Amino acid sequence: SKEGGQSPAPYTMLIDAYGRVGMWEHASRLIDKMTNSNAQPNVITYNALISTLDRCGKTHQVLNVLGDMKKRGIEPDSITYTALIKSCAKTASWEIALDLLMRAREVSGEGKVGVDTIL
Repeated sequence: SKEGGQSPAPYTMLIDAYGRVGMWEHASRLIDKMTNSNAQPNVITYNALISTLDRCGKTHQVLNVLGDMKKRGIEPDSITYTALIKSCAKTASWEIALDLLMRAREVSGEGKVGVDTIL
């Protein structure tokens, strides 16, 4: 990990585990606990949080996660966008889903698996 910080992997696994048992509040708080413990979340950590929130029916909160990622300078990948779009579809937020699809296409470059392929 960067600059001697802790690995984000244990936190990511814990976020996923919390999501599997419906403890989304605990999962959400782990991002801040990570940074306080000198562990930086990465795109995989955020993807786990998005999946957790979606799995627990907190679809209205997944877009906040995208905003937090961007504030921290973490670029979403095709997995992030796919999870966000599927979450928006559950709430019939079609305009937001379409906007996310357009953004996902911008980040999908030559040779990368795009969100169209995953969806």
